[in-house]
Amino acid sequence: MDLPAQETSVCILLGVWGEKFIKDFLQLSLLSLLAPGNIPALVKNYKTKFIFLTRSHDINVFETDPAFQLLKAYCDIEFTSINDLIVIGNYSTTLTLAYDRAIKSTGERMLNTYFIFLTSDYIMADGSFEGLMRYMAKGYSGICAGNFQVVQESMEPFLLGHIDKQAGYMQIKPRELLRESFKHLHPITITSLFEGSKIHNYYANRFFIRENKNILAGKFYLLHMLCIKPETTDYQVGSSCDYSFIPEMCPSGNIAVITDSDDYLVVEIQSNDHELNFIRSGPYIIKKLVTMLSGWTTKQHRENITNTIFYHTGNLTHEQKQRISDKFTPFIDNISTKLNKYKAKPYRGHPYWIGAVDALNQHKSIIKDIDTCDYFDLTPLVYLSKFRRLFYTLFGMPPNVYPWHYRWLEYQTVTSILKKHMLHTQPDKTVVLYNSYHAPFMRYSNWFKNTMRVTHHYYTANLANSALTLAELRQTNPELCFLFTKFDHLSKIGKSIRLIKSILPSSTKIILCITNEKTYFPGFIFDFQREFAYNMGSIINTDYQIKDIAPVFDNFSLLGTMAVMRITESLDYSRTWRFLCYFLFGIPGTLLSFLRNCLRRKSPATSGLCTNLIVTLAQDQDLESETC
Repeated sequence: MDLPAQETSVCILLGVWGEKFIKDFLQLSLLSLLAPGNIPALVKNYKTKFIFLTRSHDINVFETDPAFQLLKAYCDIEFTSINDLIVIGNYSTTLTLAYDRAIKSTGERMLNTYFIFLTSDYIMADGSFEGLMRYMAKGYSGICAGNFQVVQESMEPFLLGHIDKQAGYMQIKPRELLRESFKHLHPITITSLFEGSKIHNYYANRFFIRENKNILAGKFYLLHMLCIKPETTDYQVGSSCDYSFIPEMCPSGNIAVITDSDDYLVVEIQSNDHELNFIRSGPYIIKKLVTMLSGWTTKQHRENITNTIFYHTGNLTHEQKQRISDKFTPFIDNISTKLNKYKAKPYRGHPYWIGAVDALNQHKSIIKDIDTCDYFDLTPLVYLSKFRRLFYTLFGMPPNVYPWHYRWLEYQTVTSILKKHMLHTQPDKTVVLYNSYHAPFMRYSNWFKNTMRVTHHYYTANLANSALTLAELRQTNPELCFLFTKFDHLSKIGKSIRLIKSILPSSTKIILCITNEKTYFPGFIFDFQREFAYNMGSIINTDYQIKDIAPVFDNFSLLGTMAVMRITESLDYSRTWRFLCYFLFGIPGTLLSFLRNCLRRKSPATSGLCTNLIVTLAQDQDLESETC
């Protein structure tokens, strides 16, 4: 028998770490949680505790924020350290283990506790917790919900405009939030519309119908486990939280799905370029889609898809809902018929989880001191599969690859240029900054650390928000700074340069390293050098000027990379076919690479397709002194 509400408590769990992400949460998401119909309504009915799952040295970031102080006035606050669980590129695993740690810390009391699971990028409509409580009152053990993504950059002005600065919260009613959200749907959401689409999200775990400008309906394989009151303390974690928590903690199946945005509404804010690599041209190909879904869906996921969730800005009758839901039927039934031929994946010992935990453990063995990781070395993540381990054994770890690697000459040329810049600078006077956790950058990070003995590595987003680390870096008086940036981030390079200027002496040179990740396009469509010229204003308008530009040309490397990516993306639904193509094309490609690299060893190309640009920047006064 369920205990009365006054004997049952609520524990809100939220994982967020890193000063940038904490500040983003405090300035937007938390303010929406503080709306009258959310946390204030919840604490009137339940004894409530809010547990932050974060790094121990990030706690002080919360304490100075006024919204956090307002939260403390409503409910008890607790911090749970997850220092030992955090690695970049493994967010879901970290969050799952963090949630599990917080739940198990309550012991037997978990059976009398509703755990609400939140993430830091959620914007919650006012009244959502009131709606959730109506489901809690019905005695459900598990309550699930679905959401969609909106573009943060274009949505933020609307959100900031709804902050009541005197009251200290953001109050937006569900239909008002939806009206604006429909104007700023994220590309991932738009490409999950399956009707007549000429472009699609190939890794979709949900599908949408846009009935009209006021109605969006969705069917979800992957639902968010919004609220759970565990039925047992004897549960295991054998897959990610949204795979395992519901079947593990609610074995009776006493669960509900919130299907109407009037009852509960959260929109997820994401940057415009989030997961754009999942987008493909053309409509869905059911065979490929089913193969992809068969690789991860559990029994619970396949049951989730029977629900239709409605997001609407006006009244919606039961008949209208049924008519809209029926539009999904042919598409979903077609998928389900074919998907049922594949055995559902287990929620204990899920193959994705086994690999994720293995990667986490390997990464932790390399990053010993998680408290000081303003920079994370992602190179351990290459060992996620036996195939990758074999590949790097045979071909070398970039950029230290063997001559039969198709990018050998490119890497040789780039590292030679970087070495020349370090000829007269000690490693401890050199700083390497990264504007992105971009795989090509991480390859060079390992090279800088192991070959060039450079110890100062930082991710600029973390560095900019860490006053302590900035102060420590200033004291080292660096003489040389390498800044790795994606081409797409070049228009925002001024922010990074201003950061560098604030911490480095005026005599410090900046070596800007830009890789050409546009390997989808041949040179006559995407001219890397010309595109850079169009964007040079972002550099010229800073206090630094361009002193030198060293382009790296390598047609063979760029076309080889494009070929590999095409095989990977065209056959990503079938590991067998993908590996077969790698093998069939890899053998002649390897022989051709070795022959070509031997012939061109001492004569890098001076024209052709540009793979890298290495730009030397110096402050104006340096240029003036040289002229004099």
